[in-house]
Amino acid sequence: MQAMYIRTILTFAVIFSFSQFSKAQSGPSHITNQTTYQNEMLDQNHSNDKDLPEEQEEVLSEFELMIMKEIGRAMSFEDRKSTIFSLIDEAKTYIGTPYVYGGTTRKGIDCSAFMQSVYSKNEISLPRISRNQALIGDKIPMEDIQMGDMIFFSNSPKSNISHVGMVIEITEDDIHFIHAGTSTGVTITPLSMDYWNKRFRYAKRVFGDTTEEVLAKN
Repeated sequence: MQAMYIRTILTFAVIFSFSQFSKAQSGPSHITNQTTYQNEMLDQNHSNDKDLPEEQEEVLSEFELMIMKEIGRAMSFEDRKSTIFSLIDEAKTYIGTPYVYGGTTRKGIDCSAFMQSVYSKNEISLPRISRNQALIGDKIPMEDIQMGDMIFFSNSPKSNISHVGMVIEITEDDIHFIHAGTSTGVTITPLSMDYWNKRFRYAKRVFGDTTEEVLAKN
């Protein structure tokens, strides 16, 4: 059972080098002024700056942790471009889905279940909660964030990761990510928004070595 779960964590080796791909890139996602305006208004009135909700527990074995911490090796954008665009297209079909703590369906979903559902559509299995999803792959510096990277948030630098989204567009002056926000449901948000910017912790790339390659190294 454990082996079957681990085999689904990685289904192919795909990741790319940001230095080869301009931040002014064009892709399938285009953020409208209306979406940005709506998010700015939500940010200004964000329920008195309330904390992100803590997620439920999810215990992973040492073997699962080892696999997840090893993946995320850099490869070309071309090798994973179609998968990134597929992930973005799938994520956009959830826009407007309400946020429900612990929810896992299109009737109501939380942030980590949203990511899990989007990636599973592309045959990539993720853990259930965001702080375990945050164990996957390599940390990416802010200046090297790419489309398809997962970005993680917490209420403070010392608190547990408690929110996750996926980058869908990078412009000259901002990073836009899709996520299931507690006050917005599934929506597209600029990372520059004050509420999210001060809770942002790091980005991760979730593609890399196959399970067999990771095991061969250990």
